[in-house]
Amino acid sequence: MNQSGGRNSNMHLSDTDEAADFPLCGLSYQWFTQSAFGAALMNLDCGFIYVNPAFSSLLGYEEIQLKQLSIPVVTHHDELLRCVHLSSQLAAGLIPTFQIEQRFIQNSGVSVWCSVNATLLRDEQGEPRYILMQTQNIDDKKKLEAALHTSVNTFSTLLESIPFAVVMLKADWHISYVNKAAEAIFKHKIEDIVGRNLWMLFPEAVSSPFYKEFHRSMEERIYTYLHQCYGPEKRWYEVSCQPTKEGICLFIRETTLLKKQENAYLETKLQLDAIIKHAPDAISILDLQYRILTVNPAYTDIFGFSEDELLGKPPLIIPEELTLETNALFQQAARGIPVVGYETKRLHKGKHMLDVSLTIFPLKSAENLVMALFISIRDISESKRTERLLRQTEESYRIIAANTYDLVVLLSTDGLVKYVSPSHQQVMNVDPAILLEAESPFSYFEEPWKSQVSDFFDELIRRKEPGTTELHWPAQASEQVKTFEVNGVPVIGLDGCVESVVMVSRDISERKHTEELLRRSCKLSVAGQLAAGIAHEIRNPLTALKGFTQFMYEGGPHKYQYLKIMMSELTRIEQIINELLILAKPQAVTYRKRQTEPLLRDVISFLRSQANLNEVQMIMHIQSNLPAVHCEENQLKQVFINLLKNGIEAMPHGGIVQIYAQKTFNGMLSIVFQDQGFGIPAEELSRLGEPFFTTKEKGSGLGLMISYKILGEHGGSLRFNSEPGRGTIATIILPAAND
Repeated sequence: MNQSGGRNSNMHLSDTDEAADFPLCGLSYQWFTQSAFGAALMNLDCGFIYVNPAFSSLLGYEEIQLKQLSIPVVTHHDELLRCVHLSSQLAAGLIPTFQIEQRFIQNSGVSVWCSVNATLLRDEQGEPRYILMQTQNIDDKKKLEAALHTSVNTFSTLLESIPFAVVMLKADWHISYVNKAAEAIFKHKIEDIVGRNLWMLFPEAVSSPFYKEFHRSMEERIYTYLHQCYGPEKRWYEVSCQPTKEGICLFIRETTLLKKQENAYLETKLQLDAIIKHAPDAISILDLQYRILTVNPAYTDIFGFSEDELLGKPPLIIPEELTLETNALFQQAARGIPVVGYETKRLHKGKHMLDVSLTIFPLKSAENLVMALFISIRDISESKRTERLLRQTEESYRIIAANTYDLVVLLSTDGLVKYVSPSHQQVMNVDPAILLEAESPFSYFEEPWKSQVSDFFDELIRRKEPGTTELHWPAQASEQVKTFEVNGVPVIGLDGCVESVVMVSRDISERKHTEELLRRSCKLSVAGQLAAGIAHEIRNPLTALKGFTQFMYEGGPHKYQYLKIMMSELTRIEQIINELLILAKPQAVTYRKRQTEPLLRDVISFLRSQANLNEVQMIMHIQSNLPAVHCEENQLKQVFINLLKNGIEAMPHGGIVQIYAQKTFNGMLSIVFQDQGFGIPAEELSRLGEPFFTTKEKGSGLGLMISYKILGEHGGSLRFNSEPGRGTIATIILPAAND
């Protein structure tokens, strides 16, 4: 080697001037090239100038390859920031050296842990010039550390996950370790337990059996076990003491709940024994050879045998013809498959047969092996006799249903037809077999009757109470419409749930026709009662017409004013007659499901001009998602018009009519009309709706009477609230249509 720092071909020096200026003496060269540890000489930018074979081997690169790289290139990305930071401080002369553990990336892409010692080399003027880095492979050490860390964590996790308390005690009774579960046992935090003397922490335990057992384990270096009640709360603890190198280890588990369960088990066993003894059913226990081990008093009472006649023998109550059947049931239960509610017969000592319900349960050991058979026998002879009577009664009812003209249908709760009376053939010309095979009997109805009968069926199940409705068959205009009165009765089971629904329908078309005749007769009667009022209401305008006509005939002046008055009186007569015709004339009504908001908007639009002339503003407040109603929309519009006109006419000097539509708390539809008029006195409020009673100067009172009639036919109602000087509120309540 050139002692003056010249080049040496064995050093693989860089061709840069920086490398050529670096003096390398013989000893340093020998150390650099032959060191078992990796070594590298770098410039201040961490670029490699010299690398020794150990460093090249460590990273898996050729030396010439490394001289084209720098430290950041071969440093693991998790270590890069720290390495660059320390190298920058070193290169700036802020620190003379640093030592870290970091990962390098080998040429194969695998990371390797190394211990790194980097030192700053200065020139003759004391300026930073080079960085000398020494490395040692510590990958195995790091793996051992990781394995040790994992092992410690696993052991620690295991101790912390144990559901009972683990306590490590030194020979001087100081606590060196407790797990998390010990906090619940000791009622102290871990930091308040570790390092404390056990007997100072629990001085009251010195006089307990635990003190003696702990000392015996500590002194004799033996395993001890104690299950004992402790403390004023009388809680039970199970404690194991295991000697250790430093002292003893305690495993403590609270068993208060187990003790309570044990006591409850003993109490339950006593109660169960009492229940079996006093049970009304015959109970016996058989071994696997089908010999009776025990019987209760009900067994001897029901079958007439004494206990001595039964114990240790096969059951004497099995009829000979049922021996094979019974043995098969015993074998099934012996395989662990219970037999529940099997109806069969058993023999009384007096040789007569009893109808019984047989239940056999396998009694199993803790290893799930069948050890014996528990047999419960219920005498159902009486219920069987009742069942036969019910069957006879049902047959009688079936005969009645088969020979009646009423339509009888039995439906399950999911709408399946279980029975259809033959009368459907005669009354409706529908084969009962077709209805029995149909997925739903409602499919034979057209809307809206299909929805009505379906809703009626659902309502019967929901309310669990009988109900009545009217249906029409068929809905086609080409056929004669029949009206049926349908009575529905839900059949309630013992559990309080609806088991089925019986619907009995009767053709009431003739009765409805008779009712219509009676209604017309009633209208004639009403017309007779109204005759005097009509005569009075029409006589006044007729008198005016007659007088003005005669006056004009005689050539009186001011004919224009007379004609205007005469037209007004004629209009009043026409209004009275039209309203009376609406009341008396039979209406062809078709009810359909309609939303009320469009109907209200149509009416408001219709009355907008009249409202503007009277300087009245109409404001709607419509709740979202209002339910629809089954209605005749023109009739409902007529009601709205009547109420809105009343509100407009009640405010001759203008004002506001508020319209509110919303769903009530019980699912009905509420429509409110509120005006700012003069109001109605209490004595007149009760008379609203009477024929020809009105609070308006030119009113007839028939409008409200018609409104009451229309709303009544729709199943609704109308009520008024008013105070003089504070306006009037008219409230309509209508039933919502079911979806």
